[in-house]
Amino acid sequence: MTHRLISRLRVAIVAIALAGVSPGRAQQIPVDAGYTATPATAPAYEDTGGVELTDGDVGSAVWPGAAVTPPLVGWQNIDATVTFNFSAPVTIGRVVAWFGDSDGSAGVGLPESVRIVTDAPFDQLFPVSNPPGTGTTVPIEMDGLNLTTTSITLQIARDTALDNPVCCNGTYEWTMLTEVRFYSPPDPSFPSLVAPAAVDLGTVFSDPPAVAAQFTIGNSDLVATNLMVDSVTFSGPGAAHFTPGAFPATLLPGQSGQVAFTFDSGGILGNYDAIVEIASNDPNSPRLVPISVAVRAPDLIPSTAYQQAVVADQPMLYWTFDEAGDADDAISMVNNLAANELDAEGGTTRVPSTTTAGGVSLGRAGAFDGGGFTRFTAANLAPTGEISNYAVELWFNARDLTGMYLSESFTEGGIANTSSLIYGFNAHFGANEFEIFSGDRSGTVVTPNVWHHVVVGHYDSGELDIYIDGELAAVTGDFNSPWAFGRMSVGGIVVGGSNGFSGEIDEYAIYDLTGLADTSARRAHVADISGHFSVGESFRITDIVLEPDNMIRLTWNSSPGTTYALFWSADLTGFGTDISDNIAASPGTTTTFLFENPTVTPESPSGSPELFFRVARNE
Repeated sequence: MTHRLISRLRVAIVAIALAGVSPGRAQQIPVDAGYTATPATAPAYEDTGGVELTDGDVGSAVWPGAAVTPPLVGWQNIDATVTFNFSAPVTIGRVVAWFGDSDGSAGVGLPESVRIVTDAPFDQLFPVSNPPGTGTTVPIEMDGLNLTTTSITLQIARDTALDNPVCCNGTYEWTMLTEVRFYSPPDPSFPSLVAPAAVDLGTVFSDPPAVAAQFTIGNSDLVATNLMVDSVTFSGPGAAHFTPGAFPATLLPGQSGQVAFTFDSGGILGNYDAIVEIASNDPNSPRLVPISVAVRAPDLIPSTAYQQAVVADQPMLYWTFDEAGDADDAISMVNNLAANELDAEGGTTRVPSTTTAGGVSLGRAGAFDGGGFTRFTAANLAPTGEISNYAVELWFNARDLTGMYLSESFTEGGIANTSSLIYGFNAHFGANEFEIFSGDRSGTVVTPNVWHHVVVGHYDSGELDIYIDGELAAVTGDFNSPWAFGRMSVGGIVVGGSNGFSGEIDEYAIYDLTGLADTSARRAHVADISGHFSVGESFRITDIVLEPDNMIRLTWNSSPGTTYALFWSADLTGFGTDISDNIAASPGTTTTFLFENPTVTPESPSGSPELFFRVARNE
């Protein structure tokens, strides 16, 4: 497994440990005259006793799923200011401020910037970059200072530029601060540890779970002193999964060496974040290097005839919603990258799917209650840009007509929505319509409370095909609604999470048709995809019951508006004899047919001891 270094990111994930600091290293400066701060927005986030921000507790509040309590101080929709006071002049070389980072969950986000102001006078703005990982508190480091002062003010600018993809009317409402520390400037005569700003192992797979990796550190060629590395340790939420290995104990000026370590998830999928703490005789020791890795399952192997048919038609992305736990992310079967997992939010659950009208068993399905943020969402799908030749395929079962966004996609960066799939919204084509829209609209009426298979084919010629349950239901010309690979939501809208779908959605696939020769070839491929509706139908007899008076009751999965032929055999050598070749399907998803045992005769009043049946859909 290789690693890559990413751009300079002055952010870590855990507290800086300064025990055992030797002469020449940066020393922590105590705030011995107290501080004053903008009052907290709510009592739960007030500064108890005026010590929360300097009590040594950086906190580890986790969003969502855990109560958020002190030692943090919180401001809602406020650009807060905090002034720290010292009883005598101090010289400050570095400031570290710990903020809550939930990437939007509960409306908590990192600030956009922190401005440092003193009476010196001094005024410098430090932009804030978002580190790898989410859900805890992270330190923002502001260094390169050389300030002698008796007070220092932090002006905290909340982030108003970015949309919040998770909640809170699309904004980052809350800024949470837990701790602020000050350090003296380092002694330039001491060696300077050169290390990556962050290490990202990217995505690894659960089989095998263990990964051996390394990264480079060095001693600056601008010093004349050897770098002595005391230890390399891991801390932070994922530290237990990282084991340190060999590292260079001594580096001459200008020399570099490798720090080795092993990561082992134990086969558990998820995102792992930790901090490499490198303790040395560098004056800024210990150096903190954030490290992150995502563990994903390999691309899944299709386990049903339906999944095999979908994968055979080469989708770009395909979510089956068959994961075992309701809180698990929906994993793409064919492009299993971290960015392509759909995160479950709100009241989203998974339920067993009933058999569809086409006779397809769908396993488990995503279930939605129509409430806000009851959806699956991805912040940035891995494919980039837009495509105008595409197909989207899914199954859905609508329970009522409130809101009803089946899915919505946004351009990269979340600027504007493109193709949206909706049901029963604004009733352009009837009270129970299925529509695709983005400015333009096209759709058709679809019955609620029944599983329906939908395929939408869009072509850069401006034509649009909509297949419902294997049949071409709508054709539109001059329709411009490209598919975006950016933010995406299934079961609700992208920004704000409202207009939620009520019912079940399953087997969601996206196909890129660009590589096909022309519109005619693309339309033919979309027609083939629509045939997934009835994959396996001939083998879906669900119930056989022997009734009194030599009658047999047979039940199979069916599609309304179609007819079926029923054949029988006594020895499986052939099904050349039919009982009926024109059985009308019932209105629902199954058809039951009662008939006399064909093997009963006066000579054989009990009929054949073995009897086999085959049901076929009439074309």
